[in-house]
Amino acid sequence: MNATLLSFDLRGRRLSSLALLGAAALAACDNDRPVGPNPTAIPTEASAAKVAKGNSLFITIVDENGATPTTVGAQFTVGQVGQPTYFLVDNIGSDADPTPNTLQMKGLIGTYNVCQTVAPTDYVLATPACQSVTLNDQNAKLQFVNANVGHAVWTVLDFNGVGIGGAVITWHDGNGNSFQVADNSALDLDKADGVFEVKAPYGGGGACSLTPPPGWVFGTTGCFGQPVPPGQKTFFINFNVNPEYSVNWAAIDPNGLAGPSTYTVTNAAGTFTATIDDDGNKDGWKGLGQIWMIVPGPGEYRICQTTPPPNTKIADPSCVVVSPIFGDPTYAGTFVSEWK
Repeated sequence: MNATLLSFDLRGRRLSSLALLGAAALAACDNDRPVGPNPTAIPTEASAAKVAKGNSLFITIVDENGATPTTVGAQFTVGQVGQPTYFLVDNIGSDADPTPNTLQMKGLIGTYNVCQTVAPTDYVLATPACQSVTLNDQNAKLQFVNANVGHAVWTVLDFNGVGIGGAVITWHDGNGNSFQVADNSALDLDKADGVFEVKAPYGGGGACSLTPPPGWVFGTTGCFGQPVPPGQKTFFINFNVNPEYSVNWAAIDPNGLAGPSTYTVTNAAGTFTATIDDDGNKDGWKGLGQIWMIVPGPGEYRICQTTPPPNTKIADPSCVVVSPIFGDPTYAGTFVSEWK
């Protein structure tokens, strides 16, 4: 009986020893696996890597009015102290929400520092750009406000306040770049004649007179700049322009400015004759009793009143002579009519 037990015990020990030796041999042969953690589980850069368990972080982006931006392209970094940092790019890789400007990152546990690194196109980074969030037993939400880039506005107007199209203005964007902006070109966001609007993504800039509209001369020249806060339009300057040659005059009755009235304008060379009605389509100065017209060039012009204001006589004298000055709306005088 004792011999049987002894034989069983020795056989069992021997089998156990063989099992241990076999395991050791397998371990010695398995030399293809690196020692330590699998490196593919540790992101070496912030890419689309995800952790396996945890909760979801939701990020929404709005503009200064609380509306969803009309463009995309936002990017964030999400990281913990002493841990790898992840990139979170709108609708790419680790973003689990396909909605533009709404991002979801799954599998987060603990406290994270979330920083916006890129705003949607034509928007500025949130201030502050970083927020802290903790995810332990539930999801978390963050909101980043990306204001629209500021817009700079300037105008090109005649002395009557009418927009004159065709000017070219140099725009310095505040970041060392310069652009020639033609009125109503692709860079000009306002398509009204004589009104310019450009993006100012760097918070300021400068507008410089360059080329006046054809047939016109800048009355206001130089460069004008100032800060352009995000989320609003900032008016810079009105570049006043005058025709190369023009004349203006007034008509009055005993009570003051009066009209309508009619005039014939001829040049001394005999090459130009025009009829102009007060507030007619050739009159650039809208307001009865004030007339302003463009003439074709230098020289002497004779202006004669042919129809006086209502209930008055033809002015005395009825004609005046004027020589317009280049780039200056030249005043020809006042036609004074008495009551009939």
